[in-house]
Amino acid sequence: LLTTKAPTKVPTVALPISNPIKEPSRHPIESPTIMSSCDEDEEDIFVRTIKGNRAVLKTCRWLSEKDDVTLVDKLCKKNEGFGIYKPANEMCPVTCNICTCEDHETGKFLLKTIESANGAVKAQKRDCSWLRSKSSYKKSVVCARTESYRNIEPAMNVCRATCKTEGYCSS
Repeated sequence: LLTTKAPTKVPTVALPISNPIKEPSRHPIESPTIMSSCDEDEEDIFVRTIKGNRAVLKTCRWLSEKDDVTLVDKLCKKNEGFGIYKPANEMCPVTCNICTCEDHETGKFLLKTIESANGAVKAQKRDCSWLRSKSSYKKSVVCARTESYRNIEPAMNVCRATCKTEGYCSS
């Protein structure tokens, strides 16, 4: 019989990770994982802030109990993770109120990346009003893309109502 220590509330890994990847892969994975549900565990941990070479971690319960709406909004808008730890908007989608079938009117999505002859990659971004103005076929093509680049999400995550994103919008 193997006996192990009880789990801890705060992870016990060394931070920061060694040799972090500075650039995204040029070859996307075959089947990326798309969040299709808005389940939230109050014990899930997110990055509140980064101080020097350490991440300050908090739980979704901590965030949900905050009365300061401005602070919650600020933390939910951050896209900065740290090593294996993700931002609040990924770990606490219910608290951050991102589990809705709405277009993020001020947000921009990744239309495509363009690589120049010298290898530099540039992201071409658009907003939801641009997508709504396109034909049904063009919308379906753009909404089916799953690639993101440097925290620029695909249309399915930014323009949920226009794309009728599964898991957020009823059929």
